[in-house]
Amino acid sequence: MAPIDVQQMYQSIAAGGSYSPLKAIRSVMNPHGQVLTRYPLTVKQVASPEAADLLTYALHRVTIDGTAKEIGATLPSWKTVAGKTGTTNDKKDSWFAGFSGQHVVTVWVGRDDNKPTNMTGGTGALKVWADLFKVLPTKPLQVANSSRLVWVDVDQSTGLRFNPACGKAVRTPFIKGTQPQQTSYCAPPASAEPTDPVAAPGAAAPDASAPAAPANKKTDPSGWIDNLMQ
Repeated sequence: MAPIDVQQMYQSIAAGGSYSPLKAIRSVMNPHGQVLTRYPLTVKQVASPEAADLLTYALHRVTIDGTAKEIGATLPSWKTVAGKTGTTNDKKDSWFAGFSGQHVVTVWVGRDDNKPTNMTGGTGALKVWADLFKVLPTKPLQVANSSRLVWVDVDQSTGLRFNPACGKAVRTPFIKGTQPQQTSYCAPPASAEPTDPVAAPGAAAPDASAPAAPANKKTDPSGWIDNLMQ
């Protein structure tokens, strides 16, 4: 896969799912500036705008707390972007492709003799991309303003709607109609049984002459649900 191929894919994501073939030459002009030939602009919808919005949000999160979070330390806070690092298993190729609200850029770093660079996408191509966007006049990416998505507070451990008794919520976007309908269940905490007879009025003291037999443990078939929340 060549950088132009990756650029084409990310261009379609940044354009809301619209595909327009990339061209190195837009038009041909004579010495007087008159257009002799212009390539027509063709646009085709290849993915739903909702799916593109959701993917854009995921790529934006990569630049916040993912493999490209170093961007946050390089770019000013208002310059919102989205993108993804890429590394081949043998570390011969270091990739980063991403976009702002105005520009799409793909960076590939590698050797001309195809030997390993010992760089990942985050240590090679990402640094080149971030340095470029640091000085590039561009518009910030509008990530959370899509009216085509529904935002729901989700329990991260179950993927269901957040229950205030279950810890922390994660604000998550969904395509309308795909958001979870069921609310996460939280098992009530087990009540501690008093072991001191004084703490339990009327309770008989254990026979000191013989140790008490251990209680038989009952297996709760629903316990695996609680394990999912740990």
